[in-house]
Amino acid sequence: MWIYLLKFSACLAILLLFYKLVLEKVHFHHFKRYYLLSAFIISLSIPLITFTHYVTVTLEPAQIPTYIEQTRGNLIENKTDIAQILPIILWGIYILGVFIFVLKFLGNLRSLLKNIKNNPKLISGRIHHVLLQELIVPHTFFSYIFFNRKDYETQKIPQEVFWHEETHAQQKHSLDILLLELLQIVLWFHPLVYWAKHLVKLNHEFLADQAVLKKGASVPDYQNMVLAFSSSDSYRNAVAPPLANAIHYSPTRLKLFGKTFVFGPSIFGQVKKRIVIMKSQTSKKAIWLKSLLLIPLITLLLYSFSTKEILEIQELETLTPKPDYQQGIMEQENINESSNQNIPTQEISVSINKYGQLLVNVDLVKLEDLKSHLLKYNQGLTKEQREQRIRAIIRVEKKTPKNIIKKVDAILLDYGVATIDIKGPKKSQNTVGASQREINKFNALAKKYNAQPQETRVIPLKDLKTLETIYSRMNNKQKQQAQPFPECLPPPPPAPVPAKKLEAPKTPTAPLPPSQTSNGETKNQRDPQKKVVRHRLILIKDYNKMYGVYEGLKQKENKTKNEKNTLITLFSHLKKSYANMTVEEKKLVHQPYPPSSPKTSLNKTINGHKESNEKPKIPKELAAPYGNLYTVPQPPPQPNEDPVKYIKELAEKGAIFYMGPHQYKTDEVIELVKKSKDPSIDVSDYPIVRLGGC
Repeated sequence: MWIYLLKFSACLAILLLFYKLVLEKVHFHHFKRYYLLSAFIISLSIPLITFTHYVTVTLEPAQIPTYIEQTRGNLIENKTDIAQILPIILWGIYILGVFIFVLKFLGNLRSLLKNIKNNPKLISGRIHHVLLQELIVPHTFFSYIFFNRKDYETQKIPQEVFWHEETHAQQKHSLDILLLELLQIVLWFHPLVYWAKHLVKLNHEFLADQAVLKKGASVPDYQNMVLAFSSSDSYRNAVAPPLANAIHYSPTRLKLFGKTFVFGPSIFGQVKKRIVIMKSQTSKKAIWLKSLLLIPLITLLLYSFSTKEILEIQELETLTPKPDYQQGIMEQENINESSNQNIPTQEISVSINKYGQLLVNVDLVKLEDLKSHLLKYNQGLTKEQREQRIRAIIRVEKKTPKNIIKKVDAILLDYGVATIDIKGPKKSQNTVGASQREINKFNALAKKYNAQPQETRVIPLKDLKTLETIYSRMNNKQKQQAQPFPECLPPPPPAPVPAKKLEAPKTPTAPLPPSQTSNGETKNQRDPQKKVVRHRLILIKDYNKMYGVYEGLKQKENKTKNEKNTLITLFSHLKKSYANMTVEEKKLVHQPYPPSSPKTSLNKTINGHKESNEKPKIPKELAAPYGNLYTVPQPPPQPNEDPVKYIKELAEKGAIFYMGPHQYKTDEVIELVKKSKDPSIDVSDYPIVRLGGC
């Protein structure tokens, strides 16, 4: 705002100075009238013009940009009280000034309209002569010319005065004055506005004087008459409204805090200037030369005060291979073409810079090509499987366009991912949040299931997945305004397994729900225990979640000791749960396999396909990190009176925390337990720990 105001002031000052030094004395008054009005338009427009220069920046393919996630907190500047209150004071002064000048303008306009309405009028063609009792100098407002009634009736007013004022009315000089008055209300603090107003009104007098002389008036007599109106004691103190054109035009005055500021020379200086202009003449050649000077002047202003913007276009450098190796490279590409079609990965990273350019893992990709590029990853998985296994991370910069973030987020969601984390210097995830369409969908589903009693609440897996996905993408404000998340009762813990050598059961131990017959047909109308079916579905869902955590941890390299212990515990629990499932339930889940591929004889013993009296030999690579692979999971630590310390001990042992159907991180669980008055910690399904009362 301040920069724009400074540029506007500089342009206006240069244009007015050019008028004062070059154009004011030129006998080209009609052109000067439009020049002065255009000076404001030019000065207001030039700072808004933007010239964009595009610069091509070549990126070398070998130099892959590294995105460093900033973890430091936002620096908060402590402003002083004066710095905080200064903008309020300045805006208050500005608004007060606007209010005062609006009142002044309305008062002057009301005074003129009142004189027109309450005094006698004589019509002369399109001109109205308004006769006033007060001592006034002749002045004009649009088509109304105001005279002193006594002087008018006694015919003391010269004919030249009538011609002078009629010129003001015919050329509609009052329009210029009204426009400048309105501009003065907005820019009442700007001294150049008052100077421009003075130059415009003085040029109106030049136009009227020129018209009078063209009608045959004697130059000396007219000059003496103008001088008489300006020097006579009776007319010197006469009233001349600011919105009207008077024959003895006086300089623009501003009264502020009891002081009068004058813009322009005195009344005698202006009369002298008018007399000099009447006597002088300007050749057409001089008029054209001075007018042509405007072209370089406008060009200079446009170059100096317009806005310049430089945009970088980034391109990849095309490296031309040497002729000796080109054939070998082409053959190698043909060999690897099939292997490059499918890229297995558990995590998709999309980095977006401030220009909206995308880096997907290690590939530069256009936004319109992102959807097809994602299809190269995990081609062996269905969308449902990707929604359980694949994690996406969107890394952004401080000035990354929000609309690009939303588009990338929508494309990843359509591709099918389990979670989407948006990381950046300002936690863009909380800033972007979920879209309004997603919030409306969440509210509709949440309202539908919240209306059902929690004891009998049934949420299909598809709707539950939708609720969890949208809820995880909401920011804090959206979560507060949205419907509460429809929680379900936690599933009962599985039956305890005796601490013996694990052997695969010969037959499934889980009973068939009462709603199923021996041939597998369902009869819901005859099922008195629907809760059993619901609990089995929830157990399957928990199994799939645990399987996703297990697979993600299994693929991780350089595991810590706690992660290795957690991996062993997860496998034991998955294996035990899988063995207790029915044939139909096993079709809905994945069978767990050990972290590393053991020998064939060992595999047969694990899967229960063959029983052997020989003690299995564990490979050396499994003996150290997975020594407890075929033992009962380690028990949870002893309960602690301090729930926060107990949570930390569980986390060190590799526990996975759930509250309802949602998994929480250790830090989040600690915060919830600290805020809770009576938390409940259920370790019956360890390593899954279920929280309540939070």
